[in-house]
Amino acid sequence: MTTEGTVQSRLPMSEHPDMAELRDRLDRVSETTQARTVEGLAMLAGLYTAVSPWIIGFHTGNTSLTVSNLVVGLTATLLALDLGSAYSRAHGMSWVLPILGVWVIIAQWVMVGTTVDAGIMISNIIAGAVIVVLGAAVLTMPHMGMSRSEMSRH
Repeated sequence: MTTEGTVQSRLPMSEHPDMAELRDRLDRVSETTQARTVEGLAMLAGLYTAVSPWIIGFHTGNTSLTVSNLVVGLTATLLALDLGSAYSRAHGMSWVLPILGVWVIIAQWVMVGTTVDAGIMISNIIAGAVIVVLGAAVLTMPHMGMSRSEMSRH
């Protein structure tokens, strides 16, 4: 004897009605102008971080910081692109953006063999802070437009 509840409990999690509703909601949120703006700015901040060693001019003297900025910047860029193209599938990785931003800020002081001047410091602090703020905004996107009662359920 099978009840409706038993049949539903055997569904894979990906087919659960609540998951479908969540994916639909995330797709709707990702189509808003606010979401597109945040994702686009995050992509640009990542690109800037990746090329900043050549813009600021520290690519020759600070190899480890140059590689760090390049890798972290490209990672942030790819993550922002992924969020922009498939937010409902990629939102689980959005917590990485603020961490990448924090790394951009502190890397100049914790990496061995770096010499930091005012230009490097200002560039990395601003780029990192922008990535942190935009990453935090991406994290709040699933709650955009929700009432307080809806947020308490999620």
